[in-house]
Amino acid sequence: LCGLPFIIPVPGKGDQQFQPVLLNDLSKVIVNLVKKPQDQHLRFSAVGPQQISLRHVLTKLRAWLNFKKATIISMPLFFIKLGSLIGNLLPNSSLNRNSYNLLLQNNIASEEDAKTFQENIDFPLKSYDEGLYSQPSTVQDHWHARLYFLKPLLQYSIAFVWMWSGIASAFLYAKEASFTLLSSMGIESSLQPILLYGASGIDFLLGFLTLLGFQLKKIGILQCVLILIYTAIITIALPHLWLEPFMPVAKNLPLLVATFIMIALESDR
Repeated sequence: LCGLPFIIPVPGKGDQQFQPVLLNDLSKVIVNLVKKPQDQHLRFSAVGPQQISLRHVLTKLRAWLNFKKATIISMPLFFIKLGSLIGNLLPNSSLNRNSYNLLLQNNIASEEDAKTFQENIDFPLKSYDEGLYSQPSTVQDHWHARLYFLKPLLQYSIAFVWMWSGIASAFLYAKEASFTLLSSMGIESSLQPILLYGASGIDFLLGFLTLLGFQLKKIGILQCVLILIYTAIITIALPHLWLEPFMPVAKNLPLLVATFIMIALESDR
């Protein structure tokens, strides 16, 4: 959310309360407690010293990323809930019904529990701001923030291109024109319907699998191979298509690069 241009959308008023603890501090706490002998079972609420709102979290995080200031936009919880229902249907979605339910309640400890936790450790815990700025943001952080929402958009747009190509070729574009192109390539009339509908079916299937995120790296590689094959065949048999004003063949090059980027981004797990 902090990486979006110009705006930072927050659920409701963004006043949901959190009490984050720095990961390095938490690791140190666990090591110290394991070393300390105990004569009774104890349960701690592992929280930081400061209760802060979601609005504060996002504003400070954007500043830490060194992005320009943005306007905070309040999103009605109805739309967040609707998005969570859609997120339940998508693989690896961070917005789902569970995350929505967590947003409806504050994620903090009572003052007594926070005090008990602090009394049983041997050092002061860092506040959210102190912990955030204890390690400067890196170019990797910037890239991840900017690409977080662009990555699925890239995947879905590539899926759309392949699915629409299959649908348009099979059902919407004039079949006579398609058969004429195949005839100019020396394809026999008996084979033309097989090639047309076969290629359309393959295009749609690749797009649909991309939409589902199924074996995305393998599907992406197969798409690149097909793009190269299609481009090579057109270059040899129908070179004049390179001169078309809407550049139907030349657009294969940015599509090829976009597919390479999709494959590369899939390797971040």
